[in-house]
Amino acid sequence: MKYSVILPTFGRPDEVTNFLESMTTQKFTNFEIVVVDGSLDNILHPVIDAFKTKLDLEYFHDRGLGASESRNLGCEKAKGEYLVFIDSDCIVPSEYFVKIDSFLTNNPDIDAFGGPDAADKDFSPFQKAVNYAMTSMLTTGGIRGKKKHVGKFQLRGFNMGVHRDAFFKVGGYSGMQVAEDIDLSMRLIKAGYKTGLISEAF
Repeated sequence: MKYSVILPTFGRPDEVTNFLESMTTQKFTNFEIVVVDGSLDNILHPVIDAFKTKLDLEYFHDRGLGASESRNLGCEKAKGEYLVFIDSDCIVPSEYFVKIDSFLTNNPDIDAFGGPDAADKDFSPFQKAVNYAMTSMLTTGGIRGKKKHVGKFQLRGFNMGVHRDAFFKVGGYSGMQVAEDIDLSMRLIKAGYKTGLISEAF
């Protein structure tokens, strides 16, 4: 297995449905999806069952898990060479893994990678405004994927991937409630791992 997509969630059946539907359109299919649900009520079973025949899909429910703990559990269960973190409120374009696999083939020394945010054409005006606020060069766009960059690119909690060996050698997510992605990124860089931006993998 080349890639394991780790999806932490807290219920959210509509979001998870949209995410999984987007994953059925992927043109590169050597991946699995590991959904880890920390919700109090186990309401995702119908959603998971609906996609079991369409995707290589595993589901784990553990009441009260936070995002970091959910990601760590997903990584422990994953079989892929690379661990790819995406949030449940994202949808994934069909060329996503094509872009990632091409980049890693051409840059085999990269240990961890990330891509930018983008607004879908069907987003509401509010969603588009939020996307602009998060990606504009006037705000955090320069560190969220607007610059072509190989070296010490700062990873963040979603739309990022890490080679499984690097992830486990630095101890995975620390369990911090905020900035856990920046903490992981800093520990990877401090340990000497090379990070890169895949600007087309949004």
